[in-house]
Amino acid sequence: MIGDETGTGVVVFGTGPTIDGAANFSGAALLSASPLQFEGATADAFETTLAVTDPTADRVITLPNETGSSLIRKALGNTACTATCGSASCLLGFDGAVAVACADASADECICY
Repeated sequence: MIGDETGTGVVVFGTGPTIDGAANFSGAALLSASPLQFEGATADAFETTLAVTDPTADRVITLPNETGSSLIRKALGNTACTATCGSASCLLGFDGAVAVACADASADECICY
Protein backbone atom coordinates (compact mmCIF):
# COMPACT_ATOMS: atom_id res chain seq x y z
CA MET A 1 0.00 0.00 0.00
CA ILE A 2 1.29 3.47 -0.81
CA GLY A 3 -0.34 6.48 0.71
CA ASP A 4 -1.97 7.56 3.95
CA GLU A 5 -5.03 5.33 3.90
CA THR A 6 -5.31 5.32 7.70
CA GLY A 7 -5.49 9.09 8.18
CA THR A 8 -2.70 8.83 10.76
CA GLY A 9 0.06 10.40 8.69
CA VAL A 10 1.75 6.99 8.36
CA VAL A 11 2.79 5.89 4.89
CA VAL A 12 3.34 2.17 4.40
CA PHE A 13 5.25 0.86 1.39
CA GLY A 14 4.83 -2.58 -0.06
CA THR A 15 7.74 -4.96 -0.44
CA GLY A 16 10.82 -3.50 -2.11
CA PRO A 17 9.86 0.09 -3.00
CA THR A 18 12.29 1.84 -5.31
CA ILE A 19 13.08 5.51 -4.93
CA ASP A 20 15.04 6.98 -7.82
CA GLY A 21 16.34 10.50 -7.35
CA ALA A 22 15.95 12.67 -4.26
CA ALA A 23 13.47 11.94 -1.48
CA ASN A 24 12.67 14.42 1.28
CA PHE A 25 12.32 12.76 4.66
CA SER A 26 12.48 16.00 6.70
CA GLY A 27 10.72 15.49 10.00
CA ALA A 28 10.16 11.80 9.29
CA ALA A 29 10.72 9.13 11.95
CA LEU A 30 12.10 5.82 10.71
CA LEU A 31 10.53 3.27 13.02
CA SER A 32 12.08 0.01 14.29
CA ALA A 33 15.48 -0.79 15.72
CA SER A 34 17.00 -1.50 12.29
CA PRO A 35 15.18 0.69 9.76
CA LEU A 36 18.05 1.18 7.31
CA GLN A 37 19.57 -1.66 5.35
CA PHE A 38 22.09 -1.12 2.58
CA GLU A 39 22.86 -3.47 -0.30
CA GLY A 40 26.31 -3.19 -1.83
CA ALA A 41 27.10 -3.07 -5.53
CA THR A 42 26.17 -6.75 -5.80
CA ALA A 43 22.62 -7.81 -4.92
CA ASP A 44 23.32 -10.87 -2.77
CA ALA A 45 22.54 -12.31 0.67
CA PHE A 46 24.84 -9.80 2.45
CA GLU A 47 23.72 -6.34 3.57
CA THR A 48 24.85 -3.69 6.03
CA THR A 49 22.22 -2.68 8.57
CA LEU A 50 22.25 0.53 10.58
CA ALA A 51 20.74 -0.43 13.94
CA VAL A 52 19.60 1.87 16.74
CA THR A 53 19.48 0.98 20.43
CA ASP A 54 16.21 1.92 22.14
CA PRO A 55 16.99 5.49 23.28
CA THR A 56 16.28 6.70 26.80
CA ALA A 57 16.39 10.36 25.71
CA ASP A 58 16.60 12.37 22.49
CA ARG A 59 20.03 11.88 20.91
CA VAL A 60 21.82 13.56 18.00
CA ILE A 61 24.64 11.98 16.01
CA THR A 62 26.29 14.42 13.62
CA LEU A 63 28.24 13.09 10.65
CA PRO A 64 31.27 15.27 9.92
CA ASN A 65 31.77 16.96 6.57
CA GLU A 66 34.67 14.63 5.77
CA THR A 67 35.43 11.69 3.52
CA GLY A 68 36.89 8.63 5.20
CA SER A 69 36.16 5.43 7.06
CA SER A 70 34.46 4.95 10.41
CA LEU A 71 36.20 3.41 13.39
CA ILE A 72 34.52 0.41 14.94
CA ARG A 73 34.87 -0.36 18.64
CA LYS A 74 34.65 -4.12 18.96
CA ALA A 75 33.86 -6.07 22.15
CA LEU A 76 36.38 -8.87 22.55
CA GLY A 77 36.15 -10.74 25.83
CA ASN A 78 39.82 -10.57 26.85
CA THR A 79 41.47 -11.49 23.56
CA ALA A 80 44.29 -9.58 21.89
CA CYS A 81 42.88 -7.03 19.43
CA THR A 82 45.25 -8.14 16.70
CA ALA A 83 43.64 -11.60 16.70
CA THR A 84 40.05 -10.34 16.56
CA CYS A 85 40.06 -7.37 14.19
CA GLY A 86 40.17 -9.80 11.28
CA SER A 87 41.35 -8.06 8.12
CA ALA A 88 41.07 -4.67 9.84
CA SER A 89 43.92 -3.03 11.72
CA CYS A 90 43.86 -2.38 15.46
CA LEU A 91 44.39 1.21 16.59
CA LEU A 92 43.98 0.87 20.35
CA GLY A 93 42.95 -1.77 22.86
CA PHE A 94 41.04 -1.28 26.12
CA ASP A 95 41.03 -3.23 29.38
CA GLY A 96 37.90 -1.71 30.88
CA ALA A 97 38.50 2.04 30.63
CA VAL A 98 42.30 1.68 30.52
CA ALA A 99 44.05 1.87 27.14
CA VAL A 100 46.36 -1.09 26.44
CA ALA A 101 48.41 -2.28 23.48
CA CYS A 102 46.51 -4.06 20.71
CA ALA A 103 48.48 -7.27 21.34
CA ASP A 104 47.63 -7.24 25.09
CA ALA A 105 45.52 -10.33 25.88
CA SER A 106 43.74 -8.39 28.68
CA ALA A 107 41.99 -6.20 26.11
CA ASP A 108 38.22 -6.57 26.29
CA GLU A 109 37.51 -4.02 23.51
CA CYS A 110 39.49 -2.49 20.69
CA ILE A 111 39.15 0.22 18.09
CA CYS A 112 39.75 -1.14 14.60
CA TYR A 113 39.84 0.41 11.15
